[in-house]
Amino acid sequence: MKLAYRIAVYTIFAVAFLLNLLSWTWNGFSDIYRDAVYGYVSFPLRSLSGMTDGSVGEILLCIGLGLILFSLLAAPGLLIRLAKGKKASWQVLYFKCFLLLLAVVSLIMTLNCFILYHCSSLERLYYPEAEGREYDLEELKELRNRIVLQVNEMSSLFERDEDENLIYAPGMEEMKKKAAGSVKALEGSISQLAGAYNMPKELRFSAFMSQQRMEGYYFPFSMEANINGDMSEILKPAAMCHELAHTKGFMYEDEANFIAYLACVSSDDPYFQYSGYLCVLNYVDNDFYRALGSREAYDAYPAISERVRWDSRFLTDGGKKKMEEEAWLPTDQVEKAAESFISGNLTANGIREGSLSYGKVVRLLLDHDMAASHAGP
Repeated sequence: MKLAYRIAVYTIFAVAFLLNLLSWTWNGFSDIYRDAVYGYVSFPLRSLSGMTDGSVGEILLCIGLGLILFSLLAAPGLLIRLAKGKKASWQVLYFKCFLLLLAVVSLIMTLNCFILYHCSSLERLYYPEAEGREYDLEELKELRNRIVLQVNEMSSLFERDEDENLIYAPGMEEMKKKAAGSVKALEGSISQLAGAYNMPKELRFSAFMSQQRMEGYYFPFSMEANINGDMSEILKPAAMCHELAHTKGFMYEDEANFIAYLACVSSDDPYFQYSGYLCVLNYVDNDFYRALGSREAYDAYPAISERVRWDSRFLTDGGKKKMEEEAWLPTDQVEKAAESFISGNLTANGIREGSLSYGKVVRLLLDHDMAASHAGP
């Protein structure tokens, strides 16, 4: 029994290590894995988590944190008992189970996340003619002004509540279905998006997400697209599509942003279209402002309307109030810790820009515009 346990633990850790090593050192390995293997590997977890409306990943994460805390508290007692030559059978059994669980989690994270960070970029796969191309200010200006004029016009189309917050009349369940359908509809142009989808799920601890200024999470160990249920309603369609893109193996944040944009603006639902434009607006506008280099030059171009800026808020007043009422820790500390964790995780997986990689979506938008212009009418 002891030998079987050791073989199992060592084998799982060794397989996880080998797969990570291959993804870092073998060009093309991760692409082959995503295209030919990932769908089958992720299917069991996707099927199990799809049986419930609530977030399985959120529950597993809470259990995992509890186990880690218990382990930290139990470890000193175990070491003391062993040092004194006393029996500690249940403690030893617990830590053996914990180590086996850790091995399984490391393998699942490798299969459903870490390998995928080393896939070829979306630009290389679908816009190879744009790779290495330098875009000029005129092209960025055209993209920015087109999006600004579009959102300014669309902002007056939708139903609002007494506080001027946007309302999605069909309801949240319809939004979830439409988000999954909108991403799947791109499979003709981005083949990796083919296949079945689970519905996105709102997290129970959305107030804690609000403290982190996070719109959504992808849980590799449950294959779920989770979103912050407390953020502004208009941001949810794009956030759902973003997290669904992660479940299909697109780990780069800029690519998930780009897929969310394409899925939303290609939808027949104006609400989704507006959400798609809003999800990239600040990235494009900020790049444009930096390229111009002065406020005076920036003010000469079409301005983003006050209504659009109002709609772009991460949290409504109600969302802010809920966050403050349910806060366990100071928001500024939670936000800083979340930023450090996200940047550290991205950097550790080879994304040198860390959280700044979210803004690289602007280049993909320019690639898309260039490809569309070359395609002609």
